Amino acid sequence: TIDWVHLPRLKLTFTAKWDPVASEMRLYSLDHANMYISNTRNDLVTALCRGIPHSVFMCDPNQELRMLVPAINFMRPTINVAPFSTELVLIRDSPDWMANLETAYYLYHVHVSMSFLHSPTLASSLYLLWLRFAYRDYADAARLVDSIGTDVEFSNEEQQIFAALGKLRDGHPNAMAIRCKISHAVLESPLVTPWYMPTQLARYVSGLCHLSAHCQLDVDAQHVLAEEAELLWKKQKVVAYIVTRQFRFDLFQRKLEEDEESQE
Repeated sequence: TIDWVHLPRLKLTFTAKWDPVASEMRLYSLDHANMYISNTRNDLVTALCRGIPHSVFMCDPNQELRMLVPAINFMRPTINVAPFSTELVLIRDSPDWMANLETAYYLYHVHVSMSFLHSPTLASSLYLLWLRFAYRDYADAARLVDSIGTDVEFSNEEQQIFAALGKLRDGHPNAMAIRCKISHAVLESPLVTPWYMPTQLARYVSGLCHLSAHCQLDVDAQHVLAEEAELLWKKQKVVAYIVTRQFRFDLFQRKLEEDEESQE
């Protein structure tokens, strides 16, 4: 029989106890009072954990569910015979990744309707968004974008998740829309997105006829991003001018003119 289950990476311990009400043995958490591993499985619960292969459901005495998800780094490998694959490879041996984590796992609250998850922190929202985006669940990813809106710098934990989100290669029109939504959500912050927003916006506009309704930006957001894209383009032109020989020649010419005026 199993008496204890210890997860050293997550710093979690479970103990086996007999539940007289349910007439079965259950694994109770020693770190979260009165919570135990739940075997509840139905279509709604199965839909919630799609694309999250390393998740575990826990339940409290009020029969409210939580989803326990280790904050593990992962990648979505490129599979030539399955270009739209959603398979994930968990990278458990990643000391640099683990060093930036404030917690080794995220505990999401399952809504009573069992149709979506509540994220307790910004880092957990980013991680869930990353998982949904990797699974190509664009509709749920679009819904989660609002939960990561901020006007301050990310922590090291949040920044590494945000950078990993930007590394996902996905040319689907809905993916372009999600990136534009994220750019709009963090526009007021000092953050730099892992992608070039004007390019993503151009691709979004060119693929409007292929977008799902859940992923489309509202008119105001499109106008704001278009103005920001124009501003970035102008800044790029200025920077490109500065690094050219013409700029140095013009600067030298103005210097000569100033010297001549001062001599006069």
